[in-house]
Amino acid sequence: MAGILIAQVGEAGCFGINAASFSVVILVLLRLRLPFPAALSRRGSLRSSVAAGADYLRRQPTLLRLIGILSLCGLVFAPYVIVPVFAREVLHVDATGLGLLMAAVGAGAVGGGLVAAGSRAARRLPLLIGASLVFGLSQIAFALSSTFGLSALLLAVGGAAFVMSQALTNTMVQLQTPDDLRGRVLGFYTLLTIGAGRFGGLLIGAGASAWGAPLALGLGAGLCLLGVAILAVGLRRNAE
Repeated sequence: MAGILIAQVGEAGCFGINAASFSVVILVLLRLRLPFPAALSRRGSLRSSVAAGADYLRRQPTLLRLIGILSLCGLVFAPYVIVPVFAREVLHVDATGLGLLMAAVGAGAVGGGLVAAGSRAARRLPLLIGASLVFGLSQIAFALSSTFGLSALLLAVGGAAFVMSQALTNTMVQLQTPDDLRGRVLGFYTLLTIGAGRFGGLLIGAGASAWGAPLALGLGAGLCLLGVAILAVGLRRNAE
C-alpha cells in the first residue's frame, strides 16, 4: 500500500499512516483474554538458562535445518537494499515505479501468508521446502530480468515464497519445542533469522557496489538455492 501511496502523499504521509495502523493492533492486544498457563519456575542463572536452550537446539537436527533454511533465504531477501538499485540502474523507473515494485513484494507476502495459514499439518514440511526453493529461483530470475512487468511479478512470487517459508518455519519450530524451552529456542531462532537478513543486506549491498546488483543478487540467490536443497534433503530423510 505504501508503494502505491508514496506518489500521492509522500514518504512522510506513508510513515504517518503506518504509525496510525498500529493503533488497531494495540486495541486488539488490549482486548485479548487468553487462558495463560501457570508461570514456569525459573531456576539457575541466565547463562545456564541460555546454555540449556542452546544444548536442546543442538540436539534437534530438524529444528536446526528448519532455521538454517530460513536463515539462508533471509540472507538474500533484502528488497529494501537491492530493489531501489534495480529500479534505477536496471529497470530505469522513477519513484512511482519503485513504489509499485515494493508493492508487488508486499502483495506477494500477503498472499503467501494466507496460503501458509491455511496449510494442513501434514503439508507444512513439503510446502516449506517448495516455497524456499521457489524463493531462490525467483531471486535468480529477478536478477536476470530487465523488464518491469516481469520483475514486479518475480518480486511478488519471491515475497509470497519467503513469507510462506517464514510462517511455516515459525509454526513448526514452536510446535516442536517444549513449553519450558520455547522462549529460549525462539530467541535463537529470531537472532539467526532476522540477523541473517541484516547481514545479507550488508553483503548484497557491498557486492552490488563491487560487481553490480544483478551479479551480486544472482550469486547470492544461487548459493542460497544450493544450501536450501542440501538442508531439504536432510529434512526429508528425518521425516521418513
